Amino acid sequence: MKNNDLIKAKLKQILLNEIVLWGQGLDQHNQVYKRTLDTKSLLLDPEKREMTTQLMMEHVEKYQPDSIGGVTLASHIIATSLSYKSNFSQNPFNAFLIRESRKDSGTLNLIEGSIKTNYKVILVDDILNEEGFMKYAIESVEKHGGKVIAVVVLIDYEGRGHNSLKEKGYPIENVFTLRELGLHSNSIPSDPEMFNLRWRWSTINDTLVGIPKSSPVIDNDKVYVGSDLGKMRCFDFNGNLIWEFDSDYDPQGIHTTPIIVENKVIFAANDGG
Repeated sequence: MKNNDLIKAKLKQILLNEIVLWGQGLDQHNQVYKRTLDTKSLLLDPEKREMTTQLMMEHVEKYQPDSIGGVTLASHIIATSLSYKSNFSQNPFNAFLIRESRKDSGTLNLIEGSIKTNYKVILVDDILNEEGFMKYAIESVEKHGGKVIAVVVLIDYEGRGHNSLKEKGYPIENVFTLRELGLHSNSIPSDPEMFNLRWRWSTINDTLVGIPKSSPVIDNDKVYVGSDLGKMRCFDFNGNLIWEFDSDYDPQGIHTTPIIVENKVIFAANDGG
C-alpha cells in the first residue's frame, strides 16, 4: 500500500472509533441527533490534523490554486494547515478566512487574507452536507474577484449540497464519503461480502441474560470486548482468541466498553475492584 493509503486507513479507523458520536448534540429543532461527527476534535489534535492535511493536500495540489479558504470554523483550521504545508511544495498557495458576517470595527473585513482578481480559489471544509456555507463562500469569493475552481472536503455526505454544487459545475473532491464510512443509511457496500458474518464467539455472555453489554472496540488489527463471565478478551480479525484477562467472577461481569490508551486496555468490572 502507498503511504497515503495507510494514512487513510488509519484516519478512517479514528473517525469511526472516536469522531462519530451517537445520540449526542442537538439539531436546529432541538432534537437529539441520531449521529453527529465531532470533526473539530480531530482537527485540533496535531497528529490527526496532519493526517487530514496530508490526505486533503493530494486533492488540492493537482489544481495548483492561488489561494484556499472557507467559512468558519473547521475550514479555517484546514485552510491554514494546507497553506503552511504547501510552503514545502513546488506550488505554495495562500489561505483566506471568510467571516460569517463583516466585522463592525477595525478593518471591517469580511475576508481575512488576500483574494485578487482572477485568483484560482479552492474552498475547503470538514463536511459537505447542505449547500449553505459553500454557497455563501462562493458568493463571497466571487464578489472579491476570485474564481472558485474546486471544492475539497474531508467527508462528503453526497446529499443536496453535493448535488447542487455539481449541477452548477463545481468539481467536488473528498477524502471520504459517508457511504465509504458505512454511515449512509441507504448505502450499498462496494464489497458484497462486507456485511456477511465472518465468525462468531458463542461464550461471550454465557449467562442467564446473554445479550451483549460491553461494546467491542477495534484497535489496529485486534478486537477487544468484555463479557458477563468477568473476562476481557482480545481477538484477531479471524475470530482467534489472542488473550483473555480474568477479573474476579461476578454474575454481571464486565459491562463497560474498554478504551485503549498507549497500548493499555482499560475497563471497569463489577467485581468491586
